[in-house]
Amino acid sequence: MPTPGFDPLSMKLREAIQGDEKCSRIVVTLHHERVMTIPRRHFIVHLCFTSVRGLSHGPGLGRAVVSTIGHLLIIATAVAISSVPIVTTILILLSPNRSRSAVPFLIGWVVGIVLTVSIAALFASVLPTSRTDRQPDTAVAIVEIVLGVAAMLLGVLSWFRRRRSGVAATTPKWMRAEAQMGAWSALGLGFILNLRPKGVVLALAAGLTLYADAGSVRVAIIPVIIYTVVAASTVAFPIIVTAASPTRMQPRLVAAHQWMETNGGLLTSAILVVIGLLIVGMGISRL
Repeated sequence: MPTPGFDPLSMKLREAIQGDEKCSRIVVTLHHERVMTIPRRHFIVHLCFTSVRGLSHGPGLGRAVVSTIGHLLIIATAVAISSVPIVTTILILLSPNRSRSAVPFLIGWVVGIVLTVSIAALFASVLPTSRTDRQPDTAVAIVEIVLGVAAMLLGVLSWFRRRRSGVAATTPKWMRAEAQMGAWSALGLGFILNLRPKGVVLALAAGLTLYADAGSVRVAIIPVIIYTVVAASTVAFPIIVTAASPTRMQPRLVAAHQWMETNGGLLTSAILVVIGLLIVGMGISRL
């Protein structure tokens, strides 16, 4: 079905040559008979802009993309502020092997984010959905509410565990091996960190949102890209900045690690509770 405002099949291009093959202007006739004369050097830019604008104004397409992105950004924020991948990134950057392990760790983290969300969306496709927009997606809403409650429980349990043990170090013992970590180990670690309970719950929530709001691969592409960029930003940013200026970043990394040791767990717990409430709200809104 052609996109309103831009129909490439009915678009007629003709150069106002008039005997001069080096004419500098192009005349564009759209299917609704509007004629524009565009400088040749601006034609490609105008064509791309018109295509994107037409795509975003397609029947329900732009609204679905915006809605999906809005819901995914909530979950991506929780993924980005998770303390474990941030602390792991800092420890890798403070280790002697950062030049060979930092980028593989980032790649593993990004690949893990995309794969877990994609697989979660595939699993969500087994849920029954309403046949019309007027009927609520009851199954999707119930699962979304359950995932929101699970995220809140994880946040509360993490907070109670931290309170019972006092101000303990956020860094688990298995993170102490970064000094000997090679490229493949870092790649695998970045991927595996997506399989933690918090990561799985958030990935399932994101996949369910993709399935319910996007509805098609065409709509899901841009939201998945934005979700991945936001979710991976707190790992990617320090790696990129450290690669550009390692000497200046050294004291900042040490200070960030000390702050995360003290406050990272509490921050993650609070974010999980808030995001869980928002996910529950999204589920209730589908009923």
